[in-house]
Amino acid sequence: MGGIGKTTLAQFLYNDVMVKNHFNLRAWVYVSEEFDVFKVTKTIYESATLSHSAIKDLNVLQVKLERTLMGRKFLLVLDNVWNESFREWDLLRRPLQVGAPGSKIIVTTRSQSVSSTIHDVLVHDLQMLSKEDCWSLFAKHAFGDNDPDEDSTLKGIGEEIVKKCKGLPLAIKTLGSLLHSEVEAEEWNNLLSSRIWDLPDYKSDILPALRLSYHYLPSQLKRCFAYCSIFPKGHKFEKGDLVRMWIAEGLVQQPNSGRRMEEVGEQYFHELLSRSIFQQNHDQSRFIMHDLVNDLAQHIAGDFSFKFEHDSPPQNPARVRHLSCILKPSDTPDKFVAFYEKNKVLRTFLPLRSPSEGKTRFDSGVFKKLFPSPSCLRVLSLSSYNITEFPADSVGNLRQLRYLDLSGAAIPHLPESVGCLYNLETLKLSGCPRLTFLPANFSNLTKLEYLGIEGTPILQMPPNFGNLKRLQLLTKFVVGNNNMSTISEVKDLSLLRGTLSILRLQNVSQTADAEKANLKDKKYLCELIFEWDADPCNGNLQNAANDPQNGYIENAANVLDKLQPGENLERLKIKNFFGMRLPKWLGNASLSKIKSLTLDNCQNCNSLPPLGQLPSLKELTVHDLAGVKTVGQEFYGDSVVAFKSLETLMFGRMENWEEWLPFTNEQGFPSLHKLLMTECRKLTGIPIQLPSSNLHIDECDKLRFQVIASCGDLKDLAEQTCFEPVEGYRQWQRVIEPKFNLEIKRTEKILQWRIWKRSSSEIIWHEYLALNISHSPLRSHQPV
Repeated sequence: MGGIGKTTLAQFLYNDVMVKNHFNLRAWVYVSEEFDVFKVTKTIYESATLSHSAIKDLNVLQVKLERTLMGRKFLLVLDNVWNESFREWDLLRRPLQVGAPGSKIIVTTRSQSVSSTIHDVLVHDLQMLSKEDCWSLFAKHAFGDNDPDEDSTLKGIGEEIVKKCKGLPLAIKTLGSLLHSEVEAEEWNNLLSSRIWDLPDYKSDILPALRLSYHYLPSQLKRCFAYCSIFPKGHKFEKGDLVRMWIAEGLVQQPNSGRRMEEVGEQYFHELLSRSIFQQNHDQSRFIMHDLVNDLAQHIAGDFSFKFEHDSPPQNPARVRHLSCILKPSDTPDKFVAFYEKNKVLRTFLPLRSPSEGKTRFDSGVFKKLFPSPSCLRVLSLSSYNITEFPADSVGNLRQLRYLDLSGAAIPHLPESVGCLYNLETLKLSGCPRLTFLPANFSNLTKLEYLGIEGTPILQMPPNFGNLKRLQLLTKFVVGNNNMSTISEVKDLSLLRGTLSILRLQNVSQTADAEKANLKDKKYLCELIFEWDADPCNGNLQNAANDPQNGYIENAANVLDKLQPGENLERLKIKNFFGMRLPKWLGNASLSKIKSLTLDNCQNCNSLPPLGQLPSLKELTVHDLAGVKTVGQEFYGDSVVAFKSLETLMFGRMENWEEWLPFTNEQGFPSLHKLLMTECRKLTGIPIQLPSSNLHIDECDKLRFQVIASCGDLKDLAEQTCFEPVEGYRQWQRVIEPKFNLEIKRTEKILQWRIWKRSSSEIIWHEYLALNISHSPLRSHQPV
């Protein structure tokens, strides 16, 4: 039965920490009704190798998978299986039999016949929840942290509602979430007495509880939910993409409170999530709808929404407003012939593809026939097509377009006609490997709010880019040369939020332009990346940067001085900076909210700024600063407690670093639990107490250090221990105190120790600590 909790239980097991640590490899495959051995095998292989596979032959793929799984203990979840063919199941499992002992395969299915087909398995037949569990689940979602006994009236009504759910978890969870924000008994009674409960089963295969959950949605959420019928079953979607499509379709109401449309759309999304309409996918980053919820959405949308599946066209193509499909590489232009010149009202075209399939060849002729002039199209995604040229002569038909996704397209340029899409709000151009320039009239897109160009080699921004004052998300700004697309164009983009990378900063020739950018006013940005080109062939920049007489070094420092971020910034990265000094604002109280900071390849800097003064800094990475020889008080700053929030500290490739001086009042790094040191070949000592939980030292040839055992309940122990170098493979164990054990294990390159607490024979807690040593011989140490 659907909705009984099969997938939820499998997800709980899959994401359990102990399960993660037990298996070398985990993979999750949503199978659905179409059981394709090749697709399932390919998905398993790609999960195991963490890479895309272009293999087309099942035999070759299975050999590759077998080699990958050989001797590894794996967990595989096959979710929502309907296949009853033993031959296909036998074919699928052949390469899965080479895993290490203890490998497991979990299959979820509604069909008893499927479990009969799979031999030699333990069948766990989920039953309806008990009366007590039903009430517990309902109370959790309906009352939250409140005690149900505090309102006997609502509790009584709730108990009657739970009875009508007949022990089905999905129904209970959905209705409990629906009533969470309702405090009036009248609303609860209306739901209890609704005629929807009495609708005969033969009139609809939609669960009454799900029909009720839709019935009581606010009108604006009903429209947004119905739009989700466009997603095929099992499709995983991202919150941001769906919200942008809702906005493009006019489904998000214009706020009166000054809130952004995207904020309102995100509120809609979270309300649907809280009502269990959406569920988080097992990977925690995307979302999915239960198959029964998907059925409900399609039932509500009717003929207006159509998923082109199994090559079966709709009965009435002229009524379709929102069209989606799963593309196959073998699809021909005739796939959409049923819609040619018969549909004048199409508003969404969303071709999708299976992760295991390649892209489908794009035919511009289909484009013209599918979207005749004038077109009502508002949402268009072509990211699943292999597209090498955007049809310039058809763009003029798309004047109503709000959302355009060309991610991954192999187009060398965008036609000038794109500048005529005056209503465009979202443009996704990420991962377009051949696209280096945007149209000269790009500044005409004054309604543009989202421009995604990450992973696309744009060489400079188009002229007058500052006209796009509604931009809220800009993944990167590329500074042009010869006074083209100067950094001052950022001045009026005050609505920017999220992450912004500013690249090719060596092209900023005038310090005044950097000051005009007015980054201090960008109060919604939470992450900034400043980057100069590291390519020595780029106008002999590297040679120029190394010559202090030509002004490049001083100019770089002055430019960075003027790029001071706003006070709400949380993450900052400076890369390939060739100035001799880092800016004064780096360490100021104005950056009190910064949590993560990276300094990478700042070759000419000879000292570090007072980063110890940053009160919220949790992660610091300093990499490839060849000019730094000493780190001392200038690094700690004037704080009473330096780096009071720092948890992770990483130093890498500090080729000339020789001396690390201690903090004067010995009150530094109180929160540090992770220290990584790599390629600090001249450094001779570490003045801070090493973290007890995570320490990695690699290629630090002259480093001498002490290892102090202190963690958790061991912090109060009077005795601290230092370890001497040991040859070969030997092992000691000694009791530090009757209730504590310390085990030390040394191999040629790894020193590992484990500390645990015992009560009789039961382990109450344990913690593993490891010191990885590579090309760094341990020196003799004196006891602490």
